[in-house]
Amino acid sequence: MSTPKFGEWIKCSERLPEVHELVVCSFCGIVSYGKFNGQVWVVNDEPEASLVKTDIISFVTHWMPLPEAPNE
Repeated sequence: MSTPKFGEWIKCSERLPEVHELVVCSFCGIVSYGKFNGQVWVVNDEPEASLVKTDIISFVTHWMPLPEAPNE
C-alpha cells in the first residue's frame, strides 16, 4: 500500500490511519486535526468535547497525513 501524502484525502471507509497517528481530518464539513485511538476519533485533543464523544467511527469521514514541517 502506498504512503499517503498531504493533500490526498483518504476515505475512512477505505483505510484508517495508524492508531494514535496525528492527522488532518474532515467531519461535518469541518477540517481539523485529530487521531484515531483504535475505537473512536479524538479531534483537537478534546476527548471530552461533545463533538468527539461518539462511538461512531464514521464521525470522521476523511483524513490525510500532516504536511512536512518547513526546513527553515
